[in-house]
Amino acid sequence: ATRYLHYFVPEHRALSASDIFAGEGWEKALLALAKTGLEAEHSDWLQMPDDADLEAIIVDPARWSFEDAYGLVIQFNQYEIAPYAYGAPTVTIPWDQLEAFKADNQDVVRYGS
Repeated sequence: ATRYLHYFVPEHRALSASDIFAGEGWEKALLALAKTGLEAEHSDWLQMPDDADLEAIIVDPARWSFEDAYGLVIQFNQYEIAPYAYGAPTVTIPWDQLEAFKADNQDVVRYGS
C-alpha cells in the first residue's frame, strides 16, 4: 500500500484536510472531480466502489501527493478501484479546479512558504 505522511511544519503537526480545503462541500466536489478524472484516465479498468467508500479514500490526506505542480495527486492502492494486475492508479485534480475550496494554508503546504 502507498500512503503519504505530510507534516505541517509551521504548527509542528500532521497535515489535515483543512490545511488544503475550506468551506462547505469540498468533499463532494473533490469526489466528483476524482470520478471524472478516473473515468477519463482509467475507464476500461475501473471497478469503482460506491460513492461513500470512494469519498473516504479521496478525502484522506494520507492519499494525497503534492509532487505535481499541476494538481493534487490522489493515490489508490491495488484492488481499490481496479484489478490487481492494473497496479496502483492515481488521478490528478488540477489546482485551478479546486480554487473555490482553497484554504488559507494551502500555499504553505504546496510551496513551503
